[in-house]
Amino acid sequence: HHPNALDSLKNELVYKNTWKESGGYIEKGPFPPPAPTVQIQELRRDDNNGEVILRLTPVHCDTIYYDIGDKVTINSLPVGNYQSFATRELIVSFLGVDSKNQDEDIGEPVIWKNRITIQSRQYQSGEDKMVELRAIPSGTIHYSTDGSNPMTNGALYAAPFPVPPGTICVLAVAEKDGILSN
Repeated sequence: HHPNALDSLKNELVYKNTWKESGGYIEKGPFPPPAPTVQIQELRRDDNNGEVILRLTPVHCDTIYYDIGDKVTINSLPVGNYQSFATRELIVSFLGVDSKNQDEDIGEPVIWKNRITIQSRQYQSGEDKMVELRAIPSGTIHYSTDGSNPMTNGALYAAPFPVPPGTICVLAVAEKDGILSN
């Protein structure tokens, strides 16, 4: 089967996005341009302070705005370095915008969430074995020493505490902005 002129024309117009092929049928354009968006890749996380380095890729756009939390708009700050965006925030939202067409061509915000991790340290203080906990980058910690769920039955962590005799494990969970640690 040699491609005939119609096949060649169809292939060329589909390639140029003038036509679209859908389920064996051809749809004729013009089609709305694809919506701008942002691809986010986590490069690394510093588990001592919770800082994450992100690589941001603008898709169908040339400008990325960001804001802390999920309320990014085109009045938010533009991202300076797409290859290395550093943040210790728990929630950052990004907005891809095509600057040549920004009146109508604004994508949906892309919301990125950090992880919360807990670091613990044990030390001896007189007769007591003490436990110190830290939520990274931040968060409220609840803990239990009797094996029960720290979120529902735990105490609020405020300072290092002595481990009661006979404790098998200390369970702890940190929470902030709806994000839970493991």
